[in-house]
Amino acid sequence: MSTDRLALTALERKAEATLRYFELVELFWGDGQQHRCYVCVGNHALFFVQRSLTGLFPDAEAGELYYAHIDRVVEDTKSTYNLLLVLNDNRNGFWEQPNLLVVAEHRTRLVPMLQAAWQTDYSWRLSKVAELPCLQADLRMQHSGDALFVQPFQGYTVATHEGYRFFIHKDYVDIAGNIHSGSQGTWLDKKRELTLTVQVQEPEPLSKLEASGSEHIRWVAMRIRQAVAESLTSALVERSAFYFKKMNLVNDIAPWTGWEVFLKSD
Repeated sequence: MSTDRLALTALERKAEATLRYFELVELFWGDGQQHRCYVCVGNHALFFVQRSLTGLFPDAEAGELYYAHIDRVVEDTKSTYNLLLVLNDNRNGFWEQPNLLVVAEHRTRLVPMLQAAWQTDYSWRLSKVAELPCLQADLRMQHSGDALFVQPFQGYTVATHEGYRFFIHKDYVDIAGNIHSGSQGTWLDKKRELTLTVQVQEPEPLSKLEASGSEHIRWVAMRIRQAVAESLTSALVERSAFYFKKMNLVNDIAPWTGWEVFLKSD
């Protein structure tokens, strides 16, 4: 998945349209036919670009799937990556059947992008407001081999937000019911009177971050700290320092860094 501007520019030359997102996917249609290509989210259509960047798949006409030809989408409840596009009768003749299965590793990112683009295009075409029907169903009789995941520690559970998966204490409850507003998710632990908030922001070029004073995570943490402190009668900063997380001393393939802030209030 990516919103990288340079990569999108290269794909835009093949699609001959403005793009906002792309991802490498596998398509399944007709009687067992399949093909791996890039799916690109444009202003008025989805574009299927060959992996070799030689053009659209299967051709310039069928490789441009207009949002007006998509009736609804269905997310598979037995996997985290199967997505069914249900097409209407106005679709290109290459797509023999109305069902087009898209296997996308980052489905949780692709679907919101598709929804936003479809709804914007609908308003542009018909001067009306409508939402893209997004349903959930079992698309396959058996589990299709989800990737293996590390299980949570004892006393913890798995939480997911914006495509990210992490462990939180079992006493935390998703107070938004998995329907988070924007990029923020919130969980509440009533026993300890704790609130966990997770925010996920879109990647941005470093030049843009420098212009907004966000080139270092420290400055972002400082603004969040100030926003939290304003709601308190008094606040004492007990810790504000660089944080490096890894499971062991060496050979950790998934370390991450951040800025740790501890506030104490009355």
